Amino acid sequence: MKNKISILFILLFAMTITIFGQNSTIKGVVRDSKTNEPLIGVTVLVQGEKVGTITNVNGEYSISLSQKNASIVFSYIGYVRVITKAGNSPIMNIQMSEDNKSLNEVVVVGYGTQKKATITGSVDNINSDKLNMSFSSNLQNQLTGKLAGVRVIQKTGEPGKFNSEINIRGLGAPLIIIDGVASTMDMFNRLAPSEIDNVSVLKDASAAVYGMKAGNGVLLITTRKGGSKDGKPQIDYQGNLGFSSMVNLNAPMNAYDFAIMQNEIRQYKLDPLAPLYDAAKLEQIKNTPGLNVYDAVMRASNPIENHTVSVSGNVGEKYPVKYFLFGNYLKEYGLLRSGDLSYKRYNIRSNVSAELGNGLSVDVNLAYVTDNKEEPYNDVNQLWKSIWGVKPVDDEGNVLASLYANNDGQHYLKIGQTGYNPLPYSQSEDVGYMQNSTSNFRGQMALNWDIPFIKGLKAKYLYTYERNDYNYKDFRKGITFLV
Repeated sequence: MKNKISILFILLFAMTITIFGQNSTIKGVVRDSKTNEPLIGVTVLVQGEKVGTITNVNGEYSISLSQKNASIVFSYIGYVRVITKAGNSPIMNIQMSEDNKSLNEVVVVGYGTQKKATITGSVDNINSDKLNMSFSSNLQNQLTGKLAGVRVIQKTGEPGKFNSEINIRGLGAPLIIIDGVASTMDMFNRLAPSEIDNVSVLKDASAAVYGMKAGNGVLLITTRKGGSKDGKPQIDYQGNLGFSSMVNLNAPMNAYDFAIMQNEIRQYKLDPLAPLYDAAKLEQIKNTPGLNVYDAVMRASNPIENHTVSVSGNVGEKYPVKYFLFGNYLKEYGLLRSGDLSYKRYNIRSNVSAELGNGLSVDVNLAYVTDNKEEPYNDVNQLWKSIWGVKPVDDEGNVLASLYANNDGQHYLKIGQTGYNPLPYSQSEDVGYMQNSTSNFRGQMALNWDIPFIKGLKAKYLYTYERNDYNYKDFRKGITFLV
């Protein structure tokens, strides 16, 4: 017996040595490839694992590896990311080079533009390519996770209900600037991603140029301009057809499980009560097919349709005129099986820029957007609550088999004391309808003068006309319920 215990101890000790022997530590210094100066705060990560560290004031790092040939990622703002595999040596020194493409990128800052390399304030931006990587009828949602410090909270997925919350670094709603003019979050939400050239975020002191209204930061939106390399018109078409569905949705409780739960509730009260359903009744409920109320009112997914056409080019050589013409159509349905919850939007834009000579140029931007939302005459939140409030079996043990009285397909069943049957409230032909439509026209003219006798000095005159129209219409119908 003593020999067996000794052998077992030796085996366990050997396994322990093997397991701990797989871990190794890599150390080194990260330096600038040109100046050979150590880089402070470089992020060092093991690729595919949640293991990482940063370099200290001397550019030194130390990281533990679980695999001998693991890949290590070195990343630093303004530098090209380096990915290298760990070798047999415990020392690995890294040289990182500047990302000239990133530093030379032009960013909209306040009332002008600036290269990233010369920016001293806290500024971040995103271009149209990254903005169009995802698709949503709400432009706010497409900024999620793409701009540092910008937090977007989506409160609803209901079509046409722009109820997302956006803030910069946890503060309140930011100031919205579209093509140099203050606007509203409603107008920002209704822009089509394909008509936007870039979105810049000004934080802290970078937003001070806009005064007290910019205390929570600024979102700067610049729409696309015209022009092509050869001057010929460039026609682009983009069509999207997608589907939206609920995720992590709990399945509604069936009649049998609901009956078991009711009995348990009565059993574990401080003053226990007799079961509501006896064994015979439970067996009857179990063998009786019931209705899934959610499936009767809602569908699994809803379609989203989006079409975009744009024409861009320029004419003239000595005094070129650049143009950008844009049109967009979007339609999205809700999850109601009736199809009576829907949202559609039209966007039209014309941006024209012309050189006039002697340093003078003019920009004329015209934009029009109109949208319309239709829904049954009922609060969707209340409808949603009522779906989950319908009992699959009543106190007498009668299993709910239909939302129609006597399952006749014509007269709606009264459910409970309130009579709130979710089926008719999801259909406009039964309960009535609500329609919300908005339209916005914005005309903008900018006269720019690059003053020739004072290098770097520019003057600009900007005039903007904007008109908003809102229209609401509703029609309500009464409903008769039968017991």
